[in-house]
Amino acid sequence: MPTKHAALTAIVDGAAIAKGALRTALVDRMLYRVATASDLRDLLVDQDGTSVRSVLLNGTIWERDDTDTTTADDGTACIVTTSGGVRFKTTAAIRVRAVEARLSTPPLSPTTGQAWLIGAAPTGAWAANQDYVAVWTALGWRFIAPDPGWTLYDKALDGQWTWTAAGAWRRGIAAGDLNPSAIPVPALVAPAGLIVESAATATPPGTVAGFWVVPSGATGAWAGQSPTIAYPDGAGGWAFLTPAEGWTVYDKGTARPLTFRSGAWGPTTVTAVILRDQQLYYTAGTLSVSTATLAGTTSGLPTTDTLSAITSTTGYRLRFFASFDMTVADPATSALGVGLFRDSESNALDFALVAPSNVVVARAFLAFEVAVADTASHNYRLRFGRLSSGSGINVTKRRLSFQEITG
Repeated sequence: MPTKHAALTAIVDGAAIAKGALRTALVDRMLYRVATASDLRDLLVDQDGTSVRSVLLNGTIWERDDTDTTTADDGTACIVTTSGGVRFKTTAAIRVRAVEARLSTPPLSPTTGQAWLIGAAPTGAWAANQDYVAVWTALGWRFIAPDPGWTLYDKALDGQWTWTAAGAWRRGIAAGDLNPSAIPVPALVAPAGLIVESAATATPPGTVAGFWVVPSGATGAWAGQSPTIAYPDGAGGWAFLTPAEGWTVYDKGTARPLTFRSGAWGPTTVTAVILRDQQLYYTAGTLSVSTATLAGTTSGLPTTDTLSAITSTTGYRLRFFASFDMTVADPATSALGVGLFRDSESNALDFALVAPSNVVVARAFLAFEVAVADTASHNYRLRFGRLSSGSGINVTKRRLSFQEITG
């Protein structure tokens, strides 16, 4: 049946205040504020027929439970007073919006208010609390069970976790929360592409970090995961990306791109692409070549035209195109030799012979191709010589151009 508030019984208009009833109402019905756990444990909660029923401790409400005489004082869910063994239990959950990280082992030196999302197979004080949120308070660890739709910000990942209706934490917000046009497609593409540490490491590294192409025969946490890409899951373990046809990554281990084709990773093959096409040198001056300075086909050519410094990428190719006019006084003279040299090296990178062929005046076109062995800057030059001495061959309008090619 309806019950009147105790204060209304103690204080009646026009009548003397019933002090005993008022005192009972103040103690039994009012929320009593205490500052620390020791205050609550030392508080005499039963005095002169009154009983403290509710306590506000460090921002959390604790309610008296006289039906419980066995629960131990853990400072987290239950506090037991020194006098009388009265048990007070929390009735309000701590609200947590952000966690430090997802861990399975309690941190050694937490500070009040810090929270962690508990991972798989927790240990120590977190044992048996997998997927709960652990909050460090003045009274110790406090564990909060997640509810479907609860979203937490993870400071370590700079991202979010969502607790699903299926009972699992999932990275990111709930599916369908974003309009398909909310994020521009270019924003979803990594500016430099995905970079993997290696595609040949079968044993997971000791430190969970980076992206790795999982090869066949992988062991440990990677066993059976080929040909996925392994990456940290944010909880000290590995997560795996399943590649689609055409995915391309850069492999730091081989300094080469890899492409996923027909269910396997392999070297990326592309049609040759010309990256640069430019002229390096041109002169209309006359070079007279009459002395036999050739020794075989690789050395002994006199230095002539010094070219601009060129830098390129290891594994690329350089194609050089040389043209010049040649005037032959004696058609029967020996062949003209043309070599492409690099820096001060004595051997030619490539070499060609041009026979006068009884032609007094002719224009010659030559092509040379070399593989780039390093990324250093090099000077390239043409050198001219003769198989044997004889009447002079005048070389004019010398031109050298080059292309840098990949693929």
